[in-house]
Amino acid sequence: MTGDIKLPGGKGINVSRVLNNIGQESTALGFIGGFTGRFITDWLKKEAVGTDFVEIEQDTRIKCKSKSRYRNRNQCSRTSSLRKRV
Repeated sequence: MTGDIKLPGGKGINVSRVLNNIGQESTALGFIGGFTGRFITDWLKKEAVGTDFVEIEQDTRIKCKSKSRYRNRNQCSRTSSLRKRV
């Protein structure tokens, strides 16, 4: 591996980021918690994306993706305890 990049994402967050980039107001919603939740919230604040998250104790899900010149592959995923119970 030559490097990595970390970005907040997910359907709703991605839509809110795109709308913000084209000058449309939007509010990202969802459950958020732990270190990953703080990372996402901080990133969206820097981009001036509105948020209205429900804070939970568990960490927000992490999705890892690996790219090679042959194909893209999902390598790992960590789901919060909340998602497992739903």
